[in-house]
Amino acid sequence: MEEFNISFSSLKAGSNSFSFEIDKMFFEFFNPAFQFDGIISIDSDIRKETHLLDIRMKLSGESSVSCDRCLDKMILHFNQSYQNYIKFDHVEEEVIKDDVIFIPYESYEYNIAFIIYENFMLNYPKRNIHKDNHCNPEQVKIIEAYSNPDHSHKFDYDPRWDALKKLKEN
Repeated sequence: MEEFNISFSSLKAGSNSFSFEIDKMFFEFFNPAFQFDGIISIDSDIRKETHLLDIRMKLSGESSVSCDRCLDKMILHFNQSYQNYIKFDHVEEEVIKDDVIFIPYESYEYNIAFIIYENFMLNYPKRNIHKDNHCNPEQVKIIEAYSNPDHSHKFDYDPRWDALKKLKEN
């Protein structure tokens, strides 16, 4: 993750532009269980001021995911913007409060990979579902059949359950 190190001590005052790309390996570094199949481009503007860095990032890209309703593959598009601040302060180690990260005055670089990951994950949809009824029609029929309240499951009674209930009561 060294490519995300920003050596702010050598930055000029004012606006500084950086571009990055993140993919599956980036997300595996933070969370191996997270399934990501795509590429995200990041355009960042880091404004260096006397006692702080103003970080503005724009993420855009897409990923192939499974629809949570029909399980078919779909493309999820991303277009996110966010802003964070890094402030130089009299602290011994990094302190995070809301969107402000306080770092010691002696610091000369900062790795923004976790900022990117955290902001992306906070904006990642909880459910991925095809838009405009593009779900697999066969799968939707099956879901509707089992979701119908009139659909009743008739099970044969098994007397072995009575013996288990007696054990549970004792």
